[in-house]
Amino acid sequence: MTEKNKKRTEKEKEEIKEKSQGNNTECCEFFSVEIPKDSNFEEPEKTDSKDKACYRASILFCGIKAASAEIADVKNYLKELKKTEDKNNVHIICLDERYIAGIRHIKSAVFHAKRAWSRGEQISKSFEMEVLLYAAGTRQCSEAGSLGFKRGRNRLYICVAVDSSERINDSKTAGTIISKVFNELSGLFSFDNSCKDPKNPYSLYAYDFFLEKLQNLHSFPDEDLNKTKKDASKGLGSEKSDEKFDEIFKKKTAALMKMFEISDDEIKIAGYSRLPELVAERVALLDVTK
Repeated sequence: MTEKNKKRTEKEKEEIKEKSQGNNTECCEFFSVEIPKDSNFEEPEKTDSKDKACYRASILFCGIKAASAEIADVKNYLKELKKTEDKNNVHIICLDERYIAGIRHIKSAVFHAKRAWSRGEQISKSFEMEVLLYAAGTRQCSEAGSLGFKRGRNRLYICVAVDSSERINDSKTAGTIISKVFNELSGLFSFDNSCKDPKNPYSLYAYDFFLEKLQNLHSFPDEDLNKTKKDASKGLGSEKSDEKFDEIFKKKTAALMKMFEISDDEIKIAGYSRLPELVAERVALLDVTK
């Protein structure tokens, strides 16, 4: 093969790789968090390069995807994630789907964690754990760890976050890096291709979708619950998928109320449709209780 043909072949391979990365972003929710730099804040002297970037960056670009994984060795998974993080200089946060009250819950946790880190007011030693602390609304790392992955079958939301820099200063550049990381993670996780479809019970929007259908439901359960939920489930698909959606909804609601100590009285006043807002309040309250 001539040198010219060899270069052309390498270029074609690179183009295919880029196209493959692009295909992996179709179900990804992209967003960014911008925190003005505090001129009075002095970053700690002993920090690694990734943490320094988190201190200095004013913008954090993020991508979220739904995924599943069968994990036999948690330590090995953590080790592999750390390798990917260090290689790409990104943060990878894994959140248990059962304890996440929709996409707003994740965005709120990331925002508050980034703000705390930018001000030097963080609780934990890593940005990833800081997000988990806010997502769980607790100061205790042992409690926040319950939101991460565990041994066995896991359904997760994977958040890949990259700090802005002179090289990464726009969403397009950041998006390319995030897509690359998701591709590298495909060996560890099975990503959901319908994660933006609200009719998929494990999607990023399913919980909000269902709660919107239950605007007038203030007690749970009650004698009218089956009828209310049947009406709410219209358009979800087959009767079997409706039952599955229903079961997931009940388990998630019970888990969230227990984790964030949301009482029945609060629900009676606000209604179940505002449960994500009540969770978001608990996330924000962590700043007050620090």
